[in-house]
Amino acid sequence: MAENAVSRAASEARRTQGIADTHIGGQDMYEDLAYRFGFLCLDRVASSEAPALVQGWALQRIGAYDLYVHPEADVQTATTANGDQAVIVGDAFVAHGTRALEEALLDLAGGDRRPLEDLSGRFALFLKTGGDVSVVNDPLGSQTVFYARSGGAVGSHAALLARALQAPRSREVLRYMALPEYKARNTRFLPGDLTLYDEVALLPPNNELHLSTAKTRRYWPISATQETAPETAFAIWDEYFSHYARFLIPRYRPVLGLTGGTDSRSVIATLRSKGVDLRCESWDTMHEAEKERIGPMVEHLGVAHTWLDFTHREDTDRFRGIRNAAKQAGGFTRGTPIVPALMDAEADARDLFLFGHGSGVMRGSYSRLFKQWLPEDPLKRHYALYAGANRKSASKEYEQFTLTALKRFLGSANYGAELHHADIGDLFYWEQRMANWAALQISTIAVTMQAHAALNSRRLYSAFWGIPGEARSAKHLNMEIMRHYDPVLAEL
Repeated sequence: MAENAVSRAASEARRTQGIADTHIGGQDMYEDLAYRFGFLCLDRVASSEAPALVQGWALQRIGAYDLYVHPEADVQTATTANGDQAVIVGDAFVAHGTRALEEALLDLAGGDRRPLEDLSGRFALFLKTGGDVSVVNDPLGSQTVFYARSGGAVGSHAALLARALQAPRSREVLRYMALPEYKARNTRFLPGDLTLYDEVALLPPNNELHLSTAKTRRYWPISATQETAPETAFAIWDEYFSHYARFLIPRYRPVLGLTGGTDSRSVIATLRSKGVDLRCESWDTMHEAEKERIGPMVEHLGVAHTWLDFTHREDTDRFRGIRNAAKQAGGFTRGTPIVPALMDAEADARDLFLFGHGSGVMRGSYSRLFKQWLPEDPLKRHYALYAGANRKSASKEYEQFTLTALKRFLGSANYGAELHHADIGDLFYWEQRMANWAALQISTIAVTMQAHAALNSRRLYSAFWGIPGEARSAKHLNMEIMRHYDPVLAEL
């Protein structure tokens, strides 16, 4: 096994250099930021030369494929005695148990998918078993994987893969995005596995993509959820963050949004208790009552803190360049994000933005247990959850396009496979909303600094799914976690 093909020291040097270089100026340089920490994997025969955008990226060879990896992304490789291979791109760590990451990679290279229950981070994992090459991603899908529907190509960003394939934008998708029902959405993300390009699709988490055929296979859940006592769920939470802290401390200083909400504060309290140095940011769009709570919390935490002014604009090439890079990073489906540019002034080479994404999966935001009005039929349920109140007055065009996209998603995400009685509302929130809207949000922030989903573990999700009754969905669970790690913060 070739361990840590790119050393941590070299990776940190590249990350520091990458941050420094981007302050020089130049529009092409800002475009390069769009695909930070990314990758592009192409069939070696079908692609005679690498696209210009990945010139200078590290090259890994996996079977019949060339894998180009952004200079700031970590790569670790494991090879079994018979030549099977695992190549993991991005940040990965063992979140549960005592096994080393290298051991898990060797088992995965040999065909065992059970170790994926124990891994977390933000990564794409390429596996060569026999003559077949496939790819999976981290539990939440926070590292997006896009693939060519005709097979033979995958990439970290839809726009990057589309440029490699010379794929045009979809007129039908553009028309859909212009519909008033779509524009009225509070959280805009395309239905199903759609992107702005007909030839480029999003891989749902918990599914493995076989590169040559562009076929997917579901590998999780592997068993039915068992009833969980709250204290057991809390123990799994503590194990997860103990392992996460050991991963973070030598590599990053986390940056978290400080609000009056329980999700971010419970993560902050837990990380501080584990000895993780962090800083916080808040935004001026909060209600006044919530703003007033920030000062006392900052004083108690003793952390560096910045207010983000969402009305602030700078007439500079850099400010505009970062916004345009973030637009590309989101596949041109999230408008022109402002937050990465606002965060840029304070960004440091070791900064890592931690979103609270994953808490909605744990609490059952789309679970039929708490939304009993949802229809039983999977397609109708997915449409009700995606379209929301808009469905009641939606045009036929909006309804039919959305239903067609979601029907294809049910196939590509393999909802007809054995789901072991999992609530498909839970899976849909996770595999559609989080792996699309939330993961693209993470991609846009990565233009300025690396970003993770803070709550990214299959064992953590299934443990909270097993908490009986409405206790699972109640905010008091987060309050209890906060009180355990920082009782003062819980009361502020």
